[in-house]
Amino acid sequence: MFFPRLIYPELLSHLRKPEATIVTGMRRTGKTMLLERLFEDAQTSNKAFIDLEKRFNREVFDNSDYDEILKNIVLQNKLNPKEKIYLFLDEIQTIKNLPSVMKYLFDHFGVKFIVTGSSSFYLRNLFSESMAGRKQLFELYPLTFNEFLFFKGSIKQLPEMTMDISHIKKSDWWQEAYDNLYLEYLLYGGFPGVVLVNDEVDKKRILKEVLFSYIDQDVKNLSTFKKIGEMEKMIRLLASRIGQKIDLAKISREVGLARETVEEYLYFLEQTFMIFTISPFSKSPDREISKAKKLYFCDTGLANVLSPISTGQALENAIFHSFQVRIPKKFAFLGINYYQKKGGTEIDFILNEEIGVEVKETVDIYDFKRLGSLADKINLKKVKLISMNKTSEMNAIYASQI
Repeated sequence: MFFPRLIYPELLSHLRKPEATIVTGMRRTGKTMLLERLFEDAQTSNKAFIDLEKRFNREVFDNSDYDEILKNIVLQNKLNPKEKIYLFLDEIQTIKNLPSVMKYLFDHFGVKFIVTGSSSFYLRNLFSESMAGRKQLFELYPLTFNEFLFFKGSIKQLPEMTMDISHIKKSDWWQEAYDNLYLEYLLYGGFPGVVLVNDEVDKKRILKEVLFSYIDQDVKNLSTFKKIGEMEKMIRLLASRIGQKIDLAKISREVGLARETVEEYLYFLEQTFMIFTISPFSKSPDREISKAKKLYFCDTGLANVLSPISTGQALENAIFHSFQVRIPKKFAFLGINYYQKKGGTEIDFILNEEIGVEVKETVDIYDFKRLGSLADKINLKKVKLISMNKTSEMNAIYASQI
């Protein structure tokens, strides 16, 4: 059974464009399922689906003659070489020379590629030059709460996602209807395989498998790090720091690594989707760069398995994740920031430099006044309070609505 994702309409639309469609993201986020559905929905019969995790499929690309590679694909899949060819390739990180193959077949034969890969670290580095101007990268994350509800069968249609949340009105009945499911979402996260099983033991087992496959596949195969145990120790430490500013000196002391090594690990973890960071909001770019970034995790369920986190941390991480999915590519350069005064008072999120958002387990009237006062000082156009629990504050919306 196919479960639609919020990104799917954008991917389907991109099938009509000549550039390669590249879907990347962590393992177990549902990339293969999306690719299979795109293959079914592609309005052409001149197409082939190739699973590159199977050795005999990889052998087709083990050839320095790229014309011969295409010839073999055409023969094996009974394609018409005189018509436009659509190739759907799953797990492209298994083929080291694939970017150059794709470039050649795109330039000389106009082949349309729709591919998936498990690591942005690999994809961004190997595709940056060879496929410049010939590709569009799409990132797939664990489920948002709305996608979670759809997978659970609780809603029949996914709502349209927009970055502007200021128009959303508080719905008490929605909060009451989905409060227990939201707590489950915070505890076990949004990996599709975890969501689709009901037993708690199975959920935890799958989450541990996600971690082990990340260590064994991404860390060992895509990095030059020799002390894998130190990397795992650092991942566990970072899971407990959700929503906090990154203190490189403190992390260095706690894991027993040089500051430069910690910076290398953080870069790798962010490039491979394990962690995400946001910068402080400032009208001065130089000042923004000099301040510490805040840390968020790929999934609250995985974070809980690594190091039990508080409800407040899980809530803030889940809201960040929802905003992350909502950001249109044309606004990606603005994105998500946070704001903090010297005294410590902060705004959790600033969206596209115009909407201030504060996230609380339970919101009250004083939170709205404080948020409004802070927002005025930095000239934000709109504010929004997000509460997990029932609240009488009319200016708030519920976390489960995001």
